[in-house]
Amino acid sequence: MRRFITPLAITFVVICLAAPALAETGPYLSARVGNTDFELDFEDAFDTVFEGDEDTKAFEVGYRIFDWFAVQVGYHDFGSFNVSDICESCLATRNELGFPLQVDAEAWSVSAIAEVSLLPFLSLYGKAGVARVEAGLDSEVVIAVSPFGELEDEEALLGVGLRLWVLPTKLNVFAELERIGDDFETASVGLSLQF
Repeated sequence: MRRFITPLAITFVVICLAAPALAETGPYLSARVGNTDFELDFEDAFDTVFEGDEDTKAFEVGYRIFDWFAVQVGYHDFGSFNVSDICESCLATRNELGFPLQVDAEAWSVSAIAEVSLLPFLSLYGKAGVARVEAGLDSEVVIAVSPFGELEDEEALLGVGLRLWVLPTKLNVFAELERIGDDFETASVGLSLQF
């Protein structure tokens, strides 16, 4: 964990102290898709821990206060996955109900972003914030009879990315690495539109 957080924290501080990036101030929208490695610990009586990876998506709305600094809120959809795909022993001991167990995971986040221009069309950014993670079985019937609990927790969010400006100051594509707590590591690509 520290091997990942320390470089991200240093990158964020360096970017905050560096030269301005390419964007103008104002609101923006972003959407991205990627893959998330996860480890969900439900901290229940069975010490249930799910590990795996899933295709994910995120949507963000932000406001660029300065050309080098922005704040944003985001919704992260980590997808639905079958318990049998990631925890075969769970089915043997707990799913005697005759139907598959599905787990949904999502998060809401608030973060600050600092950005620096590397080239006339390329910038590097770092972000730091907090996310509220929610995960649980996606069927009310299953929840009523299942020993699995619900996971709701606030976690630190750190990320770093590269942004390529397609239309200067307005439209860009980006690649991002993001970590939410100890549970979620996401690699994604996305599109952002500045208003």
